[in-house]
Amino acid sequence: MKAYSYAQGSTTCLVGFFGYSSGVIENVTLAEDCAVRVTATGSQYLNVGSICGVLGGNYIANCHNRAYIEARSLFDDIFAAGILGFDNQYNPVYNCSNANDVVGFSTWGIVCVSGLVAANAKVVNGYNTGNISGTGPSVEVGGITPSFAQLNNVYNTGRLTATGRSIIPESEPVATASPIVASYGASVENGYYDIACVEDTTGMNVKGTAMTADEMKSFAFAELLTSHAASLVKSDPDLPEMLSWTVRPEENDGFPVFGEAVEAGGWWTSAGNYDISWYDEAEDSFSISSPAQLAGVAYLVKNGRTFEGKTVTLTGNIDLDGLKWEPIGKANLQQIFKGVFDGGGYEIHNLRSEVISTGEAYSGLFGAIYQAQVTRVVLAEDCEIRTSYYGGGVVAYAQESEIVSCENRASVSFEGPAGYVGGIAGYVVSTSSIDRCENLGIVTGTVQPSDNYASCLVYAGGIAGVNQESAIINSSNHAVVAVEALPEYDSCAGGIVGYNSGSSTFIANCYNVAGVQLSGSGFAGGILSYTDNADIRVANCYNIGTVSGVPGKSYPVVPILSADSEDCYYLMNCVEGEGSYAGTALTVDYMKSTAFAARLNDWSKTNNSSETGRQTLYWKVEDAENDGYPVFTDQDPGYTGVESVVSGVRIYPTTVSGELFVCGAESPIYICNLAGHIVSIIDPTEEITVVDMSRLVAGVYLLRTGGKVVRLVKL
Repeated sequence: MKAYSYAQGSTTCLVGFFGYSSGVIENVTLAEDCAVRVTATGSQYLNVGSICGVLGGNYIANCHNRAYIEARSLFDDIFAAGILGFDNQYNPVYNCSNANDVVGFSTWGIVCVSGLVAANAKVVNGYNTGNISGTGPSVEVGGITPSFAQLNNVYNTGRLTATGRSIIPESEPVATASPIVASYGASVENGYYDIACVEDTTGMNVKGTAMTADEMKSFAFAELLTSHAASLVKSDPDLPEMLSWTVRPEENDGFPVFGEAVEAGGWWTSAGNYDISWYDEAEDSFSISSPAQLAGVAYLVKNGRTFEGKTVTLTGNIDLDGLKWEPIGKANLQQIFKGVFDGGGYEIHNLRSEVISTGEAYSGLFGAIYQAQVTRVVLAEDCEIRTSYYGGGVVAYAQESEIVSCENRASVSFEGPAGYVGGIAGYVVSTSSIDRCENLGIVTGTVQPSDNYASCLVYAGGIAGVNQESAIINSSNHAVVAVEALPEYDSCAGGIVGYNSGSSTFIANCYNVAGVQLSGSGFAGGILSYTDNADIRVANCYNIGTVSGVPGKSYPVVPILSADSEDCYYLMNCVEGEGSYAGTALTVDYMKSTAFAARLNDWSKTNNSSETGRQTLYWKVEDAENDGYPVFTDQDPGYTGVESVVSGVRIYPTTVSGELFVCGAESPIYICNLAGHIVSIIDPTEEITVVDMSRLVAGVYLLRTGGKVVRLVKL
């Protein structure tokens, strides 16, 4: 291909083989006898790349530039690079290279020039060997990109020159040249550069690894780059074909060049591993029973079959051992699951969903669903979910969808700069619902620092990481939720939900029995740890799990005053330290009593008769289940509100300055403050027990004995 480009105008200039593109650009090479020269006299921005001026969507892959590039302007800001001038949305650039000079000059404007992408770059598997130079009053030169970038497996050997020049005597010019990318707004993994590419790096926060030219021309370096490319393919099924690296002494001055494609393999959706023979577009209902057929669902959705209006039913246990699982559905309308999936209550074993991506990652049985229903899915304890962004045992991301009667025993973990993880779902949004679901798998989140994110944090929950304008009802968590947060940003860990967003959100008839742990900065809650909107409802929930986190930001049920909590309860002393908490503190004995179950059932009865459309389960107490604490049941067991053992207890007076009297108590008598902390314990006597209140400060207290709870006013 031969091309010569020259532009002169008074509007914004977009210059390249493509001036602007929102589509996929692949396999384009500009040869050495091509040139891209641009002179602009009145534009606001000058965006220049050999392949594309501005990329507005999709990606560029397997494109190479050998053409000379020059961009000049009088007043304009310049963004010029070997491949792409300006990337609107961090759209990816894969397997690309530049091997000729890029020059930028502006008398008055900003100059950003680089080897591959001039602004907002996401570059994976690429290199630059061309010399890059910029001149102007404010200059940024980068081997791969000047700044604001996500880079992985890249190298630069081109010489970099930044010349500050100002026509205003009192104005000090700014000029920086970075071997790979400027330190601000950028993340670099596996980045390398020739130590001689910049004359002086003193005082620079240089990203990447410096090497000599001889080291970079070695087969060992090419093998290192190939190993990184292979690792990317193994951890992210959404990547297009990644190329390996090799050294051919007669090419590229002996520096590594691209070789054959890296074998993807290892995924259930790889060729030869999936089965779609059962699928007929004319049918609306399908039954599947093998691992390959389940993988066929993922393959079909990935290739545009959304299953809208169709139902898939699992008819037997599934063992996915041996290969990695690519989640069903991605977060775009062409590749998202829109159907009904009925797991039949059968167990799925050895699912390994590990999606670690330089961009958005979705891990779980399902990656993303929209206007869909997923029901009766069971993930066994030998399954594992790992993600660097969205992760859920059943679904990573759900929009306008229903998740019903699902059970997760898989571990769900997040590690990265920002993410959302939950035992059942990572993120539920827009009138979605989770109903009658149970999590028994540990949920963990570890936040890693990154210059490329405004906030580095994770929202983790036993049922859902984030609940946005959706409902979670009749669900329970039985496994630890643990978050390791950074000290600078607030993460969230909740027994049921980590973070609640938006109005019209409903969390009801749920319980948590496991520990909630947060280290670093953030919020922890037995049911919900944080909400950004007070117009939500949390009702008829209880927590007995220990909540540990930042003092003043850890709550036994929900944050006080930030959520409308009604009929919510927690085990006394489940949060360390003093504090004012929403909900009612109760003793172990009372929470294991039929009186407590009856109290919970009173709310369920009222809700079910109110025609809200969301029917709630009833509660029962069985010594052999849940360590004796209430569990769900379909039928009202008919418990009365007070057990006979405490029916004869009398407490008087309830407004007191000195002594009060308790008659008929058979259990220890607890005096608690409104935060639920015990301030006094008295063993009952056979007839009348005298309780001395005189030493307590004035205020309101609760007296509890067995199932009896009385409010006291101390004068």
